[in-house]
Amino acid sequence: MKNVKLGVILGFLLLSLSVAKADHGGEGKFVPIPYSKNSKEKPNNTVELTAKDSRAVVIYLGGGGGQFKWQPNHKSTTFPITKSTMDLSKHNISVLVPDWPYSMKIEKGGFNMMCGIRCSKETQERLLGVMEYAQKNYPGQPIWIVGHSNGSISIQYFAKYLKKLNRLSELKGAVSSGSRTETWIEIPEFRLAFLHHYEDNCQYNHRSVAEQLYDRHKKWLGNNVTLDWIKGGHNGGTWDKKGPCIGGKHSYEGAEDEVVSKLKNIILGVSN
Repeated sequence: MKNVKLGVILGFLLLSLSVAKADHGGEGKFVPIPYSKNSKEKPNNTVELTAKDSRAVVIYLGGGGGQFKWQPNHKSTTFPITKSTMDLSKHNISVLVPDWPYSMKIEKGGFNMMCGIRCSKETQERLLGVMEYAQKNYPGQPIWIVGHSNGSISIQYFAKYLKKLNRLSELKGAVSSGSRTETWIEIPEFRLAFLHHYEDNCQYNHRSVAEQLYDRHKKWLGNNVTLDWIKGGHNGGTWDKKGPCIGGKHSYEGAEDEVVSKLKNIILGVSN
């Protein structure tokens, strides 16, 4: 009898280890989403967080080169904006965080940027594959994209790609976080929410950039565009040491709960 009980206990422990709880509190599922246009190419290894009583789905696109380098046994992060977005899985919002088999770093700032692979047709096709995965696994639920910093450029190109395919209505909206000045979406029917730190100290993302972007898009999108400020957090933390355009207030370091609250209100406020 003791041996039976010991076997049950060991089996339970092994099962618990295989799930690999993430530090955001959810149980991240590692999902390789294939590139449908070329099965020989590497997939988008994706962390999927399924919320209890899920009411919406978020696809998160990171800044910088956009890569997370997910592994099957590593499905968590401490990077502030990424962690905050993944924490939406505690608030009735399921989350997909796709990795990329290549860097999507933008080479130059200003309107002479070299967007490269981030703006390529392959990247749009891959992102469409992630969206179709969400549609298949969360039928009927509104789908949002949250793009941070360089990720705001991904929103721009993907929205235009969907419009070209006559599929824009399949995306409920997007949150452009810590947006770059090049963000330019002249699509009146597109729902766009800007989220920005009031004291962002990245040279490409000052407060004035968000204000200019909002004013610009207000002319095109009317009531379909909003602007929300994050005012908490700090500089000088772990991530800020990597540079003002990586951590600190640009990534909402120390303001993670405020970011979760803002994102939840944006997404569920419209999705209801």
